[in-house]
Formats: sequence, structure tokens, C-alpha cells
Amino acid sequence: MNANFRMIALLCVLLFLALACGRFGGTSTSSDENSSDNTLPEIPKEFVNMPSLFGKTKDEMKGLLKGGTLTNDHDTWFHYEFAWGTFSANFTAEEFYSMEFTLPLVQGGGEPYFLGEKKERLGEMVGIDLNGKVPVTIMDSVVVYEETIGGNEMDITLTPTEIGKDLFRSIRVSPKG
Repeated sequence: MNANFRMIALLCVLLFLALACGRFGGTSTSSDENSSDNTLPEIPKEFVNMPSLFGKTKDEMKGLLKGGTLTNDHDTWFHYEFAWGTFSANFTAEEFYSMEFTLPLVQGGGEPYFLGEKKERLGEMVGIDLNGKVPVTIMDSVVVYEETIGGNEMDITLTPTEIGKDLFRSIRVSPKG
């Protein structure tokens, strides 16, 4: 009986470890058939359409952002917290200057790290199509694309995660230059 008890205990420990590895092993927030990470809420396919916010005042923008909490509101910028990341917008004299979406920082068994997404998925989340686009600048700290959005020449800056160069933690849109 003692040998059976040890065998059952060993099998329970192995089952627990297998389930724990599957639950905490992923770094992407994309939901697909192979993902078993249920630690964060599912990120909407498109949670904000950045191009639709161009030309809006600060108050109009804030009225369009749903599901988040306004954590900072100043004369020239504001900041919203969502379960799936943060959104910030900057203004000069009430005119749009830049906006940025950043995936959340999570604690994962050691040092905190940023979740990451492929450039196409991160763009999709904010209404910007980056499929097949070629960057004009590639550095360790940023990847920059130049696009015309809503008739405006814009820089689209992606910041890679510390995990890998093909995963990005934030996307920032600002006037070219």
C-alpha cells in the first residue's frame, strides 16, 4: 500500500506540474486554439481605432474610450488603464499630438515582463493595418513605419519586448517628423 500511495502522489505532482507549465508558459496574449493561458482577460480584436480618433478633441477622445479607468488627466495629456493594457494621448493646445497603446506588465515567476504581440496583431488592436508593411527604421529599441492615415503623414513606432525582436509591447502614432 505504501508503494501505491507513493505512485499516486508522484502522478499527482507530475499532473500538477504539467498543468502549471501549460497555464503559465505563454507570453503572447493572442487567443488561439493552442493557447491555454487564462491569466489575463481576452484582448478585444480591436479595442480602439486610433485613426478614428484623429481630429478629435481630448474630451471627445475620452468619451469614446470605454471599459477603462481614467488614471491621469492633465491639460496636455491623459492616460487610461484597461485590463489588457494602457492607452495615452498627448495634445498641444487641444490638438492631437500622439497616442500610444501599451500591453500590460505582468509578474511571471521572477522579474516582471511586458506581454508581446506580433506587429500585425498589435496594429489590428488599434485599427492600423501593418500587414506586409516595411519599416523605415529598425533599431534595438524601436521599429518605425511611415504611413498616411486619414490624409495625415504619421510615424508608427513599435517598441519590442525584452523577450524577442518579433514581439512588440507598444504602438505609438504621431505626426511624421
